[in-house]
Amino acid sequence: MHSIASIILAAGVGKRMKSDLLKVLHPVAGLPLLYYPLKLAGDLKTNPIVIVVGKNKKPIEEILLKLQFKQTQLVVQNPPLGTAHAVMTGMKKLKNFKGDILILNGDLPLMTENSLYQLIRLHHESKASLSLITAVLDDPGDYGRVLHNTSGEILGIIEAKDASEVEKGIREINVGVYLVNSSFLNEQLKDVKNTNQQGEFYLPDLVWMAVERGLTVKTLQLPHPMEGEGVNTQSELAEANRLAYRHNIKQLMDKGVRVLMPDEVYVDTQVEVGAGTTLMGPCYLTGSTRIGMNCTLEPGTILKNTVLGDRVTLKAYSYLEESQVEEGAQIGPFAHLRPETVVQSKAKVGNFVEIKKSTIGAGSKVNHLTYIGDARIGKEVNVGAGTITCNYDGVKKHPTIIEDHVFVGSDSQLVAPVRVGKGAYIGSGSTITKNVPSGSLALTRSSQVVIKNWSKKRNK
Repeated sequence: MHSIASIILAAGVGKRMKSDLLKVLHPVAGLPLLYYPLKLAGDLKTNPIVIVVGKNKKPIEEILLKLQFKQTQLVVQNPPLGTAHAVMTGMKKLKNFKGDILILNGDLPLMTENSLYQLIRLHHESKASLSLITAVLDDPGDYGRVLHNTSGEILGIIEAKDASEVEKGIREINVGVYLVNSSFLNEQLKDVKNTNQQGEFYLPDLVWMAVERGLTVKTLQLPHPMEGEGVNTQSELAEANRLAYRHNIKQLMDKGVRVLMPDEVYVDTQVEVGAGTTLMGPCYLTGSTRIGMNCTLEPGTILKNTVLGDRVTLKAYSYLEESQVEEGAQIGPFAHLRPETVVQSKAKVGNFVEIKKSTIGAGSKVNHLTYIGDARIGKEVNVGAGTITCNYDGVKKHPTIIEDHVFVGSDSQLVAPVRVGKGAYIGSGSTITKNVPSGSLALTRSSQVVIKNWSKKRNK
């Protein structure tokens, strides 16, 4: 088994992004760009994994902690003097490593594990000193061009800024992914020169150096060029998102998820959806959302870090965030579940209902124009239209507890802290400020006054 370490180049600030956010932290399908090469390096069992960052390393440290990438080592490149200098900086963490080093750019969100596996296999079978991935693009833009001799063997790579007009016409580009023998890398990095338009130390110069020494250099051309497209501008970021979402949707459909409008369904990379579920679209499934089997999501639904059990129905234009909906429940239309909400099995939450940090018990119904906050509602409870739990006194939030089989009449206010006992009834239009014993009826209505012929007198 060949030993492979990884160096991920993530020191660029991304000036062309026109953003205060570091380039590798811009999101693609819900995750930062840096996540994708890190996951590839981990899935390929490379060890150690070294990330070369710029002087502003704190945001990257924070995102690594959030994503739970623990098997990484950071090294700061300051000042940034080019890609060869970045790799030389990364090699400080690999002084005693013997084997091959996989070098990845931090902005390749569409690269696949299979392509890297093919590169590794080609490299080892040919006993190459250096291998790299290339792609053929219709518009090569600012990518370095791959030069070949008349026999088709690689001669080297010329950066677009240094290329002649003829060389700029070459469509095969350097993707920026290399597999290099550590001994060759250690020997040759120090000899890379910065005699170019940018005055930087370019990593592709190693290709020229290996060819000049008569060493074996291999190239793997991507069958799907989009894998090699980096992200340097906002428009390229948008295109990467489009392709990543399309990829995620295809994976779901291959697993039995029914997607009616694929171009209008957006599923983040970490989202899971069970077979038999229907996504009508447009809908947005983000973060760590998990959806069970045979669910239905109608148009306009948005889920953030939310878990749905099997056979859940989300009616149109429902918004759920950091909530849990159990098997067979129904939400919406136009419902809003805020964080820490749990809707238990076969419960119903209807139109224009907002629930925050509350539990709705199994089989209970909260169907119309209602706010439930900081509440615990038991099973088989009916909450009438226009009910409000008054949970905030201006200083603190207080709980409302409604036990099993309670009937809450329409237009009721429950002023927390308050408890309504099992099987109790709340009359419509009541304001409940005290606990209601089990099996009781609570009313707080004033007497109705009727003044006959009042309208006639008023008109006169």
